[in-house]
Amino acid sequence: MKNRYINIRFNIKGNLRKHIFGNRNIGNCALCGEFLDKEGHHTIKRSRGGTDDDLVDVCHKCHVWIETHPKEATELKLNKRGYKINE
Repeated sequence: MKNRYINIRFNIKGNLRKHIFGNRNIGNCALCGEFLDKEGHHTIKRSRGGTDDDLVDVCHKCHVWIETHPKEATELKLNKRGYKINE
């Protein structure tokens, strides 16, 4: 029997293309675990001294939830109270 090779061409668009070619903004949300576009949430607000070391990757839906439910987010350690002194 002769081996046959089929040339298959995939049409990769949008977020999948970004992920395949190394976009860091796609991955798992730290809160819900879904695999999609990530946003960086500062556990310590930038206005209170937060830096990029204080970022948590969450999806847009969870980011909105964190911002609208600060008490519950603090209990989940997604928000930290107080100020950070950068030296």
